[in-house]
Amino acid sequence: MSQITPALLLETLPYKRELEQAEFREYHKLIVKLNPSLNLVSKKDVKELEVKHFLDSLAPAYLKLITDTPLKVLDFGTGGGLPGIPLKIVFPDLEMYLLEQSSKKTVFLEMAVKVLNLKEAKILKGEAKHFQHIYSNYFDLILSRATGPLKDVLKIALPLLKEGGKLLFYKGKAVEKELETVKDYLFKNNCLYEIHPYLLTLREEGRNLLVIRRG
Repeated sequence: MSQITPALLLETLPYKRELEQAEFREYHKLIVKLNPSLNLVSKKDVKELEVKHFLDSLAPAYLKLITDTPLKVLDFGTGGGLPGIPLKIVFPDLEMYLLEQSSKKTVFLEMAVKVLNLKEAKILKGEAKHFQHIYSNYFDLILSRATGPLKDVLKIALPLLKEGGKLLFYKGKAVEKELETVKDYLFKNNCLYEIHPYLLTLREEGRNLLVIRRG
């Protein structure tokens, strides 16, 4: 079962208030300073962090898919903390878990959490499959942005999700094609999905948030 809504143009929204918070300025400084050695984002994106990464990370908020409630949230393959840290800044009551394999990037995450004074933000170092026993059926919400093929991430992440919980995948224009590879798996696991299209600016191709609900 799917639902497709009209695309939302994020650059037209009054997001300046959120992105002008002191935490976003400090986070921006950290990424710019350490990106050359850690490769947190691509070089060409450094000058457009606000729109291409911070604003994009907040898409679920603008699409009203996340609210400021004390949910247990896993950012699956967070890298430099995207989208988890921007969402945690805007929604401080979220209990945020930042999962990352890279030792260098987990050191950056520890620094960012400390500098930004983020409470209830935990860092999980290692592969997701190593946490399946500890966090089985644990999370209310799992985020996946630029982490790999939908089919691969879904099979690892779904066991970590509570019944009634949601997986949010940040996807490009090929989301329908990727969905074809997992529809049988979704049906077998009693999962429903919705597609929420959006644009960051009118100068680029559309993006999609794929929402998969378990049970």
